[in-house]
Amino acid sequence: MAFGKITIATESGEWEENELTRPTTSVGRQSGNDIVINSSAVSRYHAQFDVYGGQVFLVDLGTVNGTYINDQQVEPNSRSLLKDGDVVILGDVRLIFNATAKSRPTGTGLLALNPQVHEDPNVPIRLTLDDPGLPVAPGAFLQLALIIENHSGVERLFTIQTDGMQADWLKINRREVRLENDEQTEVMISIRPPRMSDTRPSHYTLAIRVAYKDDPAQMIEVYREIEVIGFTGLAMAMRAGQSGHYSLAVQNQGNHPLEISLAGFQHEELLAFQFEPDHMWIEAGDTAQVRLRVKATRPVSGPSMFAVVARSGDEAAFQAPLAAVYDTSRVAARSQASRRNTALGFGIPVLLLMGFVLVLVALGGLWAVGVIKIPLDIFGFGATPTEEFVFKTASPPPPSETPAPTAIPTPPIELSDFNADPKEFMFGTVETVTFAWNVNDRDAAKAYSLFDTETGQKIEISPADWLNGEVVVKAESLATNYGWDQRNYTLHVIGIDDKPYEKQTTVKINYSKCELLTGSVLTLESGPRDTATRIEQYPKEVVVGGRAENPPLVYLWSFAYHIALGYTDLSSVSCPLELKLDEFIIKP
Repeated sequence: MAFGKITIATESGEWEENELTRPTTSVGRQSGNDIVINSSAVSRYHAQFDVYGGQVFLVDLGTVNGTYINDQQVEPNSRSLLKDGDVVILGDVRLIFNATAKSRPTGTGLLALNPQVHEDPNVPIRLTLDDPGLPVAPGAFLQLALIIENHSGVERLFTIQTDGMQADWLKINRREVRLENDEQTEVMISIRPPRMSDTRPSHYTLAIRVAYKDDPAQMIEVYREIEVIGFTGLAMAMRAGQSGHYSLAVQNQGNHPLEISLAGFQHEELLAFQFEPDHMWIEAGDTAQVRLRVKATRPVSGPSMFAVVARSGDEAAFQAPLAAVYDTSRVAARSQASRRNTALGFGIPVLLLMGFVLVLVALGGLWAVGVIKIPLDIFGFGATPTEEFVFKTASPPPPSETPAPTAIPTPPIELSDFNADPKEFMFGTVETVTFAWNVNDRDAAKAYSLFDTETGQKIEISPADWLNGEVVVKAESLATNYGWDQRNYTLHVIGIDDKPYEKQTTVKINYSKCELLTGSVLTLESGPRDTATRIEQYPKEVVVGGRAENPPLVYLWSFAYHIALGYTDLSSVSCPLELKLDEFIIKP
């Protein structure tokens, strides 16, 4: 028996339906839930639907982001009665509750969060657009429903364009729609800011423009303010040195600056920890270098496990632990060996001196009783009174004509090399680009970053990448974020002397600019055989980004927007004659 149905609107605009057939149905991000929602804004065990007395109740399980019914937050760990058509918000995901197991809701009302109508008396277009209501976290998605109504009196083809946010943050299930007079349709706009340090928390004004295809001047433009909130992320890498010395790399993987504190923990409190520094301020995406000294507080044999914990100073109080081993037996053995060497080094000369004094004392005693006679002149005491005893000292060497060379201090950081491989390539023919650098002492770097020289947009470097001396970036990511043609990239390093060190390299992305022929059809799915979703119009200028063999298709990107479009057959594009399609990567 079904007590009701939960309908979830997915990011792609599809519908996922779940019948409530149990007394309790759990929902959350963890795979063990009855309803699993893949969103970082949803807690592992977020909420549950309880059936009691033939009615369905919603229970929030004490989550961070909270649970809402029709924009009203519910009390944690308490039951809230659900009514037919209620909109439930878990983090950034909307669910629709139906009291009976009927078909999914249609129309404009049930999925909208405070929908607002937009009209212009001079333009026969009517729009209804959701108000976001909630902020969106990087890595999660926010979905807006846009209803387009045609009141022009004739059939029209409409285009949907957006501005104010990066193109790769947005996904629209339909960019063009054809409507009869007085007909309406729904377009789903999904907003997913990437979970990267470059995604800055801010308020973004999203502009949505709906116009006639054949008369762009006939249009309505609406705006929505989208709040992208901050997220916290920390990462650490550690390398052991000698005698309890360690090198730490602490990276801020969130999207806002963080104050980081460090602490060491050992269960039996056998170890003491000294961090240099133990507090630091790290910008988003940057990495700081820390030196750690570990000492045993009392004699202990064998290795001891300990943990280093980095803690953020913001409200999230995010913690990143890192386990390590301190081998007290090896450190003690080195200390004992050092003491033995010290005893041997200073003890033998002392014993020789004591032996020499004892010999002198014995000889003096024998001379006093007359057993032996020692001529005093051997000590210089037999000289006549007229003779003057003179202490002679060695003359100092004459001064050198050439002054001794002055030592030139070596800088803590020597950034001798920074290159990209390959430095030039045809887009679609290579999968990755490797940025590699050569540094004399990577532990001497307090912070480092890699970014596009012109825009300042960063390429994320993990602590492990820094220690390995290279980072691998997808070629498609470079094209999406930075564009075609030649770009300059800068590796910026701050040494322990607080001085900056920089090197630059270039990457040139060549491309095959083709023309999409009128009437061609592109698939939007990832695979060439998946042709369920199609669209009839795209910008004419496209770039080849790959190919498929069976059937023979080409994978296209938008030249202007640097986003993937999908597959089409060879007859749908007009490309340069010198294009060698066999060189392009075969995509799955």
